[in-house]
Amino acid sequence: MDFTNINDPAGVKALLDQLRSSQAWQQVVGTSTSESTTTPPQPTDTVSSVPSEPSEGPTDHEPPPVHVGFPQASASASASSSTSFAPPATVASLLSQLSAPAADPPRDFHHPYPSSTPTFGSAPAYRTPPILHPDPVHASSSTASAAAVPSSARKVDLRSCTFQQALPRLAQLAEDADFVAAVSKMKHDQNNLERRLFDERRGVLKNQQERIKTARTKASMIGSTISQFEADSMTSSFRRELNKFDTERALPAWDGLISKQQTELEGLGVPAMFLTTLTADRERQQRVVQVLTGMVADK
Repeated sequence: MDFTNINDPAGVKALLDQLRSSQAWQQVVGTSTSESTTTPPQPTDTVSSVPSEPSEGPTDHEPPPVHVGFPQASASASASSSTSFAPPATVASLLSQLSAPAADPPRDFHHPYPSSTPTFGSAPAYRTPPILHPDPVHASSSTASAAAVPSSARKVDLRSCTFQQALPRLAQLAEDADFVAAVSKMKHDQNNLERRLFDERRGVLKNQQERIKTARTKASMIGSTISQFEADSMTSSFRRELNKFDTERALPAWDGLISKQQTELEGLGVPAMFLTTLTADRERQQRVVQVLTGMVADK
């Protein structure tokens, strides 16, 4: 509570209480009451600085200069001259300062009320956020678009499908002409690779047979036969050539084809199809592909 701050209602009220309890205030109130009963006050717009006429003898009740229309103002001025901590203002102004804050409703500066006309760049503060109801048309369109695009969760579900769960999906895909054409092309590419690898391996075997025939011809020309050592050496050499072809040519080409088919079938939405090298997953994929091949062949 600050007596020197006229904006402090509690300080002003305490100051007024102190003024009313002082002896000077009682003297002014008594003198003003007696004067009001004899002669009515003449209202004026100026402050009179001339004191009342002094009596013939000294008196203890000589009033200080007052405002004619506001007797409380002269009492405040007298009290301010005798009190060091009182603010330099009249009682009327103090009362106006005291009553001014009561005119406006109290406001919470931490949570300001929204104005009736919001300004640009600032949004009114609400106690609770407004509830927005989506437009049925936009909601249905967004739901349809979300269903059309496969999500990651949907892909995971297709990957984890069992063989029995994959059958209805396979029957649905088999009715799509574009899907049937894509699977037929994949089957054609596989047949071409198998035929090419078979021809290359048969070429290796043919070269070995030619080498055996040449060795027998040489042996018959000198009147002898192929020794057991030469036969074992040629057999070991032929076996190494076949193993090299299988490990370095046939198997990598076959693994590459399987990986390509896994990726393409997953992109077409075939259940249980994804890029993997695990034996259990490949066995499940093989069963799915067998059923799918039979459905496509019937088309």
